[in-house]
Amino acid sequence: FDDDLIIGGDFPVARISVTPAYAFATGPARPLPEERAIKKPLDLAALATLGGGFGGRRRGGGGGADGEWLDGEHWLQTLAGTPWKVEARTGKATRLFEVSAVVKALIKLPGIDDDIATEIVGEALAKTDSKKVGFLFTHDTDLYYATLDGAKAIRLSNTAGEEELATFSPDGKLVAFVRNNDLYVVAVDGKGERRLTEGGTDMKRNGKADWVYFEEIFNRNYKAFWWSPNSTHVGFLQIDDASVKNHEVVDDIALPRSVELTRYPRSGEPNPTVRFGLADAVESKPVRWLEVSQGAKGDRLVSRVSWWPSGKYAIVHVQNRAQTFVDLVKVPADPKADVVALLRQSTKAWVTPPDGPFVLEDGSFLLTSERTGWKHLDLHSSDGKRIRALTSGDWEVRAVERFDPKSKTLWISATKDNPIASNLYRVSIEDGSIVRLTHASGGHTTRLNPDGSLFSDTWSDTSTPNQSALFDVSGKQLRTLNKASHSPLDAFKLGSRERVQIKARDGFVLEGEVILPPDLNPAKLYPVWFMTYGGPHTPTIADAWAGGRPGDHALAADGIIVFRVDPRSASGKGAAATWSAYQRLGVQELEDIKDAIGWLKQRPYVDGTRIGMTGHSYGGFMTAFAMTHSDLFSCGIAGAPVTDWRDYDSIYTERFMRTPAENPQGYKASSVVAAAGNLKGHLLIVHGMMDDNVSVRNTMRLVNALQVADKDFEVMVYPTSRHGILSRHYARLSREFIRKHLGGPKSR
Repeated sequence: FDDDLIIGGDFPVARISVTPAYAFATGPARPLPEERAIKKPLDLAALATLGGGFGGRRRGGGGGADGEWLDGEHWLQTLAGTPWKVEARTGKATRLFEVSAVVKALIKLPGIDDDIATEIVGEALAKTDSKKVGFLFTHDTDLYYATLDGAKAIRLSNTAGEEELATFSPDGKLVAFVRNNDLYVVAVDGKGERRLTEGGTDMKRNGKADWVYFEEIFNRNYKAFWWSPNSTHVGFLQIDDASVKNHEVVDDIALPRSVELTRYPRSGEPNPTVRFGLADAVESKPVRWLEVSQGAKGDRLVSRVSWWPSGKYAIVHVQNRAQTFVDLVKVPADPKADVVALLRQSTKAWVTPPDGPFVLEDGSFLLTSERTGWKHLDLHSSDGKRIRALTSGDWEVRAVERFDPKSKTLWISATKDNPIASNLYRVSIEDGSIVRLTHASGGHTTRLNPDGSLFSDTWSDTSTPNQSALFDVSGKQLRTLNKASHSPLDAFKLGSRERVQIKARDGFVLEGEVILPPDLNPAKLYPVWFMTYGGPHTPTIADAWAGGRPGDHALAADGIIVFRVDPRSASGKGAAATWSAYQRLGVQELEDIKDAIGWLKQRPYVDGTRIGMTGHSYGGFMTAFAMTHSDLFSCGIAGAPVTDWRDYDSIYTERFMRTPAENPQGYKASSVVAAAGNLKGHLLIVHGMMDDNVSVRNTMRLVNALQVADKDFEVMVYPTSRHGILSRHYARLSREFIRKHLGGPKSR
């Protein structure tokens, strides 16, 4: 109809370009009243369309409304697979780069056709330098570099070995990577590849973590090297597993049968030996080593590495095996300068490695500490001596979001005003004043721009899906980014979702959630399905939407009350609450669960004889532990449970339990295997046979103990599953188990 358009005519119409001028993040609008269908029950089939499931652990909060900030006024946003540079204040968008130009450059490389090039470009943003000039990619095990403007695409390596963990230097001119367990650097022009370490093997790794460091120290990341801020040096760990015993993972479905061997230290067994190396990335100089292991092998752990802003010193966090202290060691890049022990932190239990240091212009610095039982910030002099506390009180600093040494200001996410939700605060280092910048109810996830003048905020609570907006430094809202008008759950008939607080017998306030069946009849008795995770400082209850809990609502649609509670050690209410689990995992958690169940049973419509429980991993341990140490539950599903802490890895377990030799009574009190003869209720144990985290040995030892005790139970194994079990069969099995053993509402 373009030819029919008349300028100035009535109701003129124009075709909008397919290239949007503005980026939109909002979801679809709520259907009109006449289009809304009658609300239907949330059954298993409908749940699958929502991506929900049963049990397991869901963390609170929500993702940010945008990607990373590109500069003070723009952020990166990907829409329909296309990356856009978005003007924060207006939403005006331009393409970050032209895909066709990059594809054209890539297809000039040998072995890369148009399809491969398009696939590579689709993943380009995962490996860009900090200035978004170029990106790295791997093709046929070799490493390549290309610029986002399409001007350059070159091969950086041409060897039989695979280049792993490739990481740009801060200035974007060099790339460090691991090949065959040795560390290398190469310039982005493809010249000057240089080997920084020698002697790497599968047993002795340079710059790459082994399993236990990957899992328990580096947050499931194999990268064990760190660029200096000035791009001149690379600090790294050398991890030696020679003394660590093997853990076998068997794939019985493969033909022929496949056996994986992983070095896996169980509690009390030898840990890997580790030392810190400092390599010059610019000149060929010998590696400077910091020997951190003392006495028996694995006696020391390196739990964190950071850098002084100048790049002149690496800061190495060294802990004893029991993790009751952490030493911050200052390692100079200058090999002639002395290594300095800066300070030591300790508590009455274990020590979580601190965040920081955040260094001021005079050399003084800020560091987090849990010495008071709450995570707060302390100011230290340049020689490490503590000057004063910057923050204090019965709340904790969750993260330092931004630090500005010039204005002596930092921005923190903290629980100052809500124990189960983070807000953003601005803190003055000069006088300690704290200003709250986020004000909507619920939990907040924020992203500050590089100069601290703007931030985006995504927030939600238990009744409101994620909302997001742009704010200035004073907390004034500038623009709405996403205002969710409805949720997919609105199409279903749902019961109420309540956030509850429960006083334990000693007055500690437990946090929980209750979801009731739709059309609950108070004259009837309803069964309860209780869920928890329970691991130290790993809360599952938050003042957040958490996806709306579709799996919980689906169970409630079957006439089952769904109940979630965090024991105090998992609550996130400070280290002091977490220490209640020290050297006796499961014991205090169960007492808190008893108090929570007792509180719920006071409701007249709760059937106290039909209460079931589930959890996965630590939650699986808690389920099996509760059913062998109490008579609270008529049934339960224990997913991938630790059944004896002697069979879990050393770094995690000994942080909370010490070694079996040091704490034999604690290990006995925490053992499900030892108490198998006391099982009460119907127990279903579920485990992935290829679990490389919680070994299936845990389930097999419990199965054997239950058989010896002549106890009835059920077990389901998944031959190709690892620690996470993603299976429709598991979802259906769980639903049918719950229906079989709990049933639905009954008349009094």
